[in-house]
Amino acid sequence: MTDALHTATFTAMNTQVTLQVRAPEASAREALHRAREVFERTEAACTRFVADSPLMRANAAPHARHVVPDTVSRPSLKAPSVQVVTSSAKAPDAHE
Repeated sequence: MTDALHTATFTAMNTQVTLQVRAPEASAREALHRAREVFERTEAACTRFVADSPLMRANAAPHARHVVPDTVSRPSLKAPSVQVVTSSAKAPDAHE
């Protein structure tokens, strides 16, 4: 018996993200939830739209040492094989 393909789609970092997991339903739901949390933590840590985000604090004092969340300092999502397909709407101030 083949496990079903489960999908979650949401917006993170100005990009539509679609995650797919082939697993039993309960395992797939948990995996999709955990993966989405990684995007949410990364977005919160790396946003330039919130003045006190870790990224903005580091940019404000580039020669100082900074404590950053694990999400920023090391890979948060490990998998034996991951297929990444991206397409992103450009931010209004993006350059070609």
